[in-house]
Amino acid sequence: MNIQEGSTIKLKNNVFSKASKDFAKNFINEDNSSEMSYNCHTSCVLGTQGIDFSNRRWEEGNLGERGRDLILMEKYEPALPGSQEFGSTIITFDRDHSAIYFGRSQDGTGYVWEKPNFVDGPQISKIKEVSKRTGGIRPSNAFGNQKFGLYNLRGN
Repeated sequence: MNIQEGSTIKLKNNVFSKASKDFAKNFINEDNSSEMSYNCHTSCVLGTQGIDFSNRRWEEGNLGERGRDLILMEKYEPALPGSQEFGSTIITFDRDHSAIYFGRSQDGTGYVWEKPNFVDGPQISKIKEVSKRTGGIRPSNAFGNQKFGLYNLRGN
């Protein structure tokens, strides 16, 4: 998808914007801590499917790396670099982290939507910075550590 400056991107369901607003509104306590809600894996799997996860509570359950991998095998397919889809491609990183591909700027800088840890709210980050923090993009165990760590929802 080639997006020109000033154009509008239509998302299936803008769960990412809602999650970002709701996290700040609902989950930040007076002492600036959060009531640990959803994690990176849960937000990626639900978000790329257009499922609202913004008010999800920690006690409702979250996916670990293994749970994410089982869903990747069931509903996603490995993608080649260059076939990432805005808001629909999950990127798996080392150190048990997942993020959602959020495009590339004109200068080639790649971006992801991520929930970086249990305390901070979701944010849009440079792929290079997330890779540095996590140890880099790493293929999921779901597909035998093959391919490139990029997964598109089947049927997109």
